[in-house]
Amino acid sequence: MLTTYRRHRKNCAHRNEGRKYRRCRCPIWADGFVGDQELRRATGLRDWDKAQALIRKWEAERQPLAEPGASPITISEASQDLLRDAKTRNLKEKTIYKYQLLFRQLDEFAQANGYRFLEELDAPALRKFRATWKDGNLAALKKLERLRTFFRFAQGSKWITENPAAEVKSPKVHSRPTLPFTHDEVVRILRACDELHQARNAVGKANARRLRALILLLRYSGMRIGDSVSCAKERLNGNKLLLYTQKTGVPVYCPLPD
Repeated sequence: MLTTYRRHRKNCAHRNEGRKYRRCRCPIWADGFVGDQELRRATGLRDWDKAQALIRKWEAERQPLAEPGASPITISEASQDLLRDAKTRNLKEKTIYKYQLLFRQLDEFAQANGYRFLEELDAPALRKFRATWKDGNLAALKKLERLRTFFRFAQGSKWITENPAAEVKSPKVHSRPTLPFTHDEVVRILRACDELHQARNAVGKANARRLRALILLLRYSGMRIGDSVSCAKERLNGNKLLLYTQKTGVPVYCPLPD
């Protein structure tokens, strides 16, 4: 038989009242025997009714989530495991850096609030963690997606039974549509290049011509600025521009005006 109790954190106001006090939001643990095997472990929940239901399930199935004697995984161990997996999958350095930043912030939050094990982080705790972010709505949305991916990874690894990050609602993002320049605006931009060419010395005239060429390349190829400035001359074939599709890498010729 298992006994349900709250394992009070160091900063809990009811820490001195011991196991009998259960009206706080400290992690819920189970202690006792499942069959003939001793068990002491976190439920990964803070809701008393849900924790009781989980413990009754353990008792009925005589098979808790982890093997007897196994310790629940810590937040730090789980985050390092995801980073190793991300590097093995050859994810981009920027993506890995963003995960590292997220885990540093999560570790600081966990230490400040007395969390150690991954199972202790439930939806209310993650909402409290999100409240510490200073990001705008769009950046917060991307960070929340990474947090959900982390907990899906943990759930798939059988470290937790549920994904608490899935219960955290996304912030509202009001994105303004990106509209193309009108014909008159393009004419004015090109006229400004011509005026710049007339007003400059030899070096300035050359820069003005390159700027005009860049604007025309952007206008007729649809490429981003970063891709356009790094576009090699060898990719031009007459009035066609050689491009590669993102997914397949298949070369595609983009026709340009004569």
